[in-house]
Amino acid sequence: MIENDRVSHAYLLYGDRGLGKKTAAKYMAASILCQDRKKAPCGECRNCKRILNGTHPDVITLSPSGKSGNFKAEDDLRPICSDAYVAPNDGDRKIYIIPDFDKTLPPAQNILLKVVEEPPEQTVFIFTASSKSGIIPTIRSRVMPFAVSNVSEDECRQALFEKGFEQSQINEAAEAFAHNIGRCVEYIESQALRESVIAAKKTADAVVSGDEYAILRELTALGQDRAQIKTALELFGEILCDAAVLKSGAGCFFSCGKESAKKLAGAFSLSKLSKIYSAVCECASRIDSNAFAPLALTSLCAQIKSEV
Repeated sequence: MIENDRVSHAYLLYGDRGLGKKTAAKYMAASILCQDRKKAPCGECRNCKRILNGTHPDVITLSPSGKSGNFKAEDDLRPICSDAYVAPNDGDRKIYIIPDFDKTLPPAQNILLKVVEEPPEQTVFIFTASSKSGIIPTIRSRVMPFAVSNVSEDECRQALFEKGFEQSQINEAAEAFAHNIGRCVEYIESQALRESVIAAKKTADAVVSGDEYAILRELTALGQDRAQIKTALELFGEILCDAAVLKSGAGCFFSCGKESAKKLAGAFSLSKLSKIYSAVCECASRIDSNAFAPLALTSLCAQIKSEV
């Protein structure tokens, strides 16, 4: 599209957390504004260097002001509706990178509908999201979507090696998130994520054993940290997804608990795995909506116990 001068006015990069959507968005911005059209992005011209350093005046990366990482309608998004019509400072295009847009509530997303539907000729929007379904249909129908894929384990290990991590750290991270470079980096650098991984795997094993109290014990072991509890629930949900995929006859694993997924697949039917997964997602949503975490987890344990 760039080579044929047919750049779209809006893109959506979607895929799991940690796959490099924000990095890809910056790469796309550099490609669009690169001064060497034959090598875009060359990484060496003035525009490329400023974009990679985050100092280009015409590449605006929004930061959400909401406590949950969401964009607020009036504080974050409304100003774009007028600023988008202002001519670029130093080039022929102005690019807005809006990360994790699916965290934003639909009414706030709707603020951008008109400017995305009828954008100024010089303006390009690059949205990122974990899932297309988190974007309201009216905006989703007006962007060009690109799925960001998982990498191979070898590619992941090579990337971690190039970042300077020790081999022992690489081995441990790859065991947990072999197809996701960003999650591997986070795993190495964040004790909280490592604890959430342990809790998710122990919870899965407790479900297999049918021990309701062990399930509750593993989840409440994370204390009152709502974000950490939610992460553990999401990781447990991913293990359940792997179990369901395995139960269906496929053998790819993308969660942090391969062995736990195998045990779940051997212990439960696809229908029961689906019901447990739905209960886990509901619990994570309730905690995200400020529900009392211990009560939400107790309710989840009761739901799981009724299935096992």
